[in-house]
Amino acid sequence: MKKLTISPLLEWKTILSCVFKNRLDLKIIENAWCSNGEHAYWFSRSAWALQAIVLWWETAFGKKSPVCWLPDFFCNQSLLPLREIKAKIHFYPIGENLEPNWDACRQEAQDKPPDIFILVHYFGMAADGKVARRFCNNSSSILVEDAAHVLLPQKEIGKFGDFVCYSLHKLLAIPDGAVLIQREIPKKLRKIVEGDPINTMAQVVDSYPNIAPSNWFWIVKRVLQKIAPQLLLNRLYQGKNPKFNEEASAMPISYTPQQSWMSQRLILAQYSYLKDYCHQRLKNLAVINSNLGLRNDMRPFRKEDSSITSPYLAVYQCQSEGVAENYYKKFVRYGYPVQTWPDLPPEVLSNLDRHKIAVNLRRTVFTLPVHQGLSIGAVYRIMNDLGGEKKVRNRTKSYYLDWFSGNEQQWDRLLCKSGESNVLQSFVYGEAKRVVEGWTVRRGTIFHGTKIIAIFQALVKSKGLIKVVRINRGPIFIDRNLGFEGKKRVYCTIKKYFSLLKVRLLLIAPNLEDTPENRAILELTRFRYRNSEGWSSIWLNLSQSVDELRKNLKGKWRNMLNVANRKDLSIEIGSDSILFEWMMDRYRETMKEKKFQGPDIALLSELKNQLSNKENLLIFRALDSKKSPVASILIIRHGAASTYLIGWNGIEGRRLKANNFLLWNCMLELKKLGCLWFDLGGIDETKTPDITRFKRGMNGHEYRLVGEFLSY
Repeated sequence: MKKLTISPLLEWKTILSCVFKNRLDLKIIENAWCSNGEHAYWFSRSAWALQAIVLWWETAFGKKSPVCWLPDFFCNQSLLPLREIKAKIHFYPIGENLEPNWDACRQEAQDKPPDIFILVHYFGMAADGKVARRFCNNSSSILVEDAAHVLLPQKEIGKFGDFVCYSLHKLLAIPDGAVLIQREIPKKLRKIVEGDPINTMAQVVDSYPNIAPSNWFWIVKRVLQKIAPQLLLNRLYQGKNPKFNEEASAMPISYTPQQSWMSQRLILAQYSYLKDYCHQRLKNLAVINSNLGLRNDMRPFRKEDSSITSPYLAVYQCQSEGVAENYYKKFVRYGYPVQTWPDLPPEVLSNLDRHKIAVNLRRTVFTLPVHQGLSIGAVYRIMNDLGGEKKVRNRTKSYYLDWFSGNEQQWDRLLCKSGESNVLQSFVYGEAKRVVEGWTVRRGTIFHGTKIIAIFQALVKSKGLIKVVRINRGPIFIDRNLGFEGKKRVYCTIKKYFSLLKVRLLLIAPNLEDTPENRAILELTRFRYRNSEGWSSIWLNLSQSVDELRKNLKGKWRNMLNVANRKDLSIEIGSDSILFEWMMDRYRETMKEKKFQGPDIALLSELKNQLSNKENLLIFRALDSKKSPVASILIIRHGAASTYLIGWNGIEGRRLKANNFLLWNCMLELKKLGCLWFDLGGIDETKTPDITRFKRGMNGHEYRLVGEFLSY
């Protein structure tokens, strides 16, 4: 059973793997943090890595006591190795967004430029490395990226610094361990460096005595935590937790710079799970944010640009110190491990005016663990308890399923309300599957009180005594503002009806984008992954003006459209049987020529037959100057949206850029018909890279769904 602890506990499989692992080779695991041309050095703590960088600088530049710039929001304990060697430390101010206050930094650099500038990626959020790189180039200083809160490098982390530090002991179940990555220094500095920078760092690292921390206390403590009841852990935690505003004193640091052999083996044992750990951390963060993120008296420190790929902690800033302290005490009372930022340096606390943002953050911020050792169910339950939402059963009863017995037009009106619907959940698709493949169709509406909030179309077939139920890209949410809890209740309602206890096996490919929040919802609802490869495609928003749509096109795509417009192409739009059969012939030829299997022709034909409004299935055909067909596409409308189903492009069509011409004119026609959304019909970088690049040129919203799940 997983426990609520500040740090991740060892899994039994990790312990066994560590014991029976073959020869230890750090080169195997260095690849996770080290790219070609980079060099890795291992330490017990990243504080020793920072000290090593200063010692490297003194040797490489032939000077003593470099000026080290650190952010004022920094743990004083981590500075002890720097203070030990008399490094000159200058604390630069940060802004509310945890980025350096660059205006202040540039002003201060005029009088006292840094020799070493340390940029911190707080809590796994990427700081602006490009700006830091320019600043360091202008001041001829070394850039160090402090990625102590980051598990793995990502696009904006670890790519700009001359050195990058990762504190793995903060994120993995290991007693100690940090890795320092050395990259090639800029040309501007290379000219004044004495000797080879790589050999210099190797000599510095070799100069440290081979002394590593003792692990026995850590191992005993973790084993006791693992076997102790959660209630006992809560009691111990409540008793030893410091007061909210208590400033800790810097404890003496043991001179143990080397990483222990036990830590090395444990990292190797967990190496293959690193990406899984990232996913679990993101899901736990999503669950916490789904509750705490809705409150008015605090805000989560997270970025909406998906820059966080492996959060270190869930970080919240409150409106005032009093509010933060009240939340802190509440978490302690419930036994949920909560922390404040560790001790600030005395230089910062002695100058409150200059460092007021850092001090205010210290007084108004608290953090919660999100590590991979936490059970997502336990996190969810305690978040509900903290929110005072204990009447879960009563709330569940307000969500219920009612079976739909209306016609195509009534179902289509519901799809209209949802916005971005899909063809697989359309009425006519269900009817076509019934006629062609023999499925039984069940359509459900899910209510919250008296309001329909979601709909779904299920296909059912009997396999012996069990009924197999297939819900593809559903349910469709009518209430597009449903939050985490609302979505979860919808899936609970569906799962409750289609269960193995009722001799029904449910296979569902949810119409949910592949986000940590949505993955957490499905995990909490106890759906099991059957296939993680979710459907990918691109939505175009047709509610924009024609000028906006054209402006949004990528430059190369727009240029190809201009070329097509000069080729005297014309367009034919229709839905009659002759045009449809012609399109099916071209489609059949294309599948044979390119050896792929697309939508079944019999199913497409039945789709057309089932439509009460035949103009909901349209064929757009491009004609050259001689009125000969050179390309065509087939579009189906459903609700307020439409989907590109199949296409054909001949040799002459490719030369004339007819597909650009077709899709552009298709967008304009769909817009006239009242369609608000246009799905480009799927992308696949592996199987159809050229088609994927072409569709991406239209610059719509690219999405990927969560995949397929099995109810259990």
